[in-house]
Amino acid sequence: MGNSSWRVTEEIKSQTKVFMGLYIFDFFFLIVYIGLTYLLRNFVHQDLRIAYYIFSTIMAIFLTLPSPFNKKRRNYQSIFILLKRDNIVYKPIVVNYHRP
Repeated sequence: MGNSSWRVTEEIKSQTKVFMGLYIFDFFFLIVYIGLTYLLRNFVHQDLRIAYYIFSTIMAIFLTLPSPFNKKRRNYQSIFILLKRDNIVYKPIVVNYHRP
């Protein structure tokens, strides 16, 4: 048998980039978020609209950033998992240290 090197792919699923670090799903998420922001602008008082647009822009950027706690996920995906989880199945592990 000869010396042959095999390459093993680590990830089969790949995402399509639209612009620099912006992926296609994130792009559509931003489009929907901007659309909802535009539709809901009538519910915001006229004097607060600029603050509303600034806040919405900051939240849109935050939600599309990678999550620091959940690798390979975005912040909006981490929040969705947090809200969707079953509290009966997932319980936090509490360690109590009692020293005499």
